[in-house]
Amino acid sequence: ETLQRYLPAQITHLRHYFVLKSFLRDYLPVLALMALLTVLPRVLAASAVEFEKFKTRSEVERIVLARNLRYQLATLYVTVASGSLWHSLGSLADHPASLAELVRDKVPKVAVYFITFVLTSVGFSLPLMLLRPWDLGLFLFPAEKLTVPWSIGIEVACPALVLILGLTYAFVAPMILPVCALYFGLASLIYRFLFRYVYEPEFDCLGAFWYELFDFLMLGLLLGSASLIALVGLYSDWGYPFLVLLPLLGILWRLFRYCNETFRKVSLFMSYQDATLVDQGNMSLASEYLSPDYYRDPSLDIPHEEFMCTTPPCSRI
Repeated sequence: ETLQRYLPAQITHLRHYFVLKSFLRDYLPVLALMALLTVLPRVLAASAVEFEKFKTRSEVERIVLARNLRYQLATLYVTVASGSLWHSLGSLADHPASLAELVRDKVPKVAVYFITFVLTSVGFSLPLMLLRPWDLGLFLFPAEKLTVPWSIGIEVACPALVLILGLTYAFVAPMILPVCALYFGLASLIYRFLFRYVYEPEFDCLGAFWYELFDFLMLGLLLGSASLIALVGLYSDWGYPFLVLLPLLGILWRLFRYCNETFRKVSLFMSYQDATLVDQGNMSLASEYLSPDYYRDPSLDIPHEEFMCTTPPCSRI
């Protein structure tokens, strides 16, 4: 419809070509979204380095991942609203009660779009990770050490989005589940190959990016469950099925709080007992990572007798 509005003569002519028309209708929006999701992490990384002046690669990658995940989640529900973000927010501000009707009308209809998105990722994005045409410069202009880096903001965000789509549409459009299973099966094989033979470990986040990923997955699960409950309520006239499913949101929120309070706080620090056990089991670490050239307090080189002397002639510390 948008192309018809701005290019009416060209679109009318293209209607005679069935294959091209199907491509423009079904795949062009998906490819445009995938291109945007590919470029966006690089823009976020440049912003974090050039404007916010973050220094370490792990910090930059975690920031890019968190912002990329938020953008993808917002894109998901703006796509469901089938319009611009401003238009959707304006409609809800004028008619707050229309949120339920918006969910009922829009969520099932865009299921085909998201199934096409996952299928395109299976047939296009994942095989492109093996071909890697963007790394041809490494061979045309070889450096002293040929390395292929990887980016958490791109590699982790795409599978997370597919998982959220599967969770959101598992009951609304069950056909998305085998498509998501196909994606994760192929992604498992491809990424095993990439991490085994292609990628070089330039940096290590020590698993810290799991915090951003877990928050995103739980938020997506909450929003997907809320959409399902709203659909059930609308089609059951807010009756018994809706009341049965309503506590699900509270259970998910309690699970999220429990994981944060129980596991996140513990994972951020190492207890003194664990640190002692690590030191006792790895006595060679000191000789491996410490050097005689490191700083040494000058007071340690003073003889014990002079150090313990407190009379004025001896106090030379």
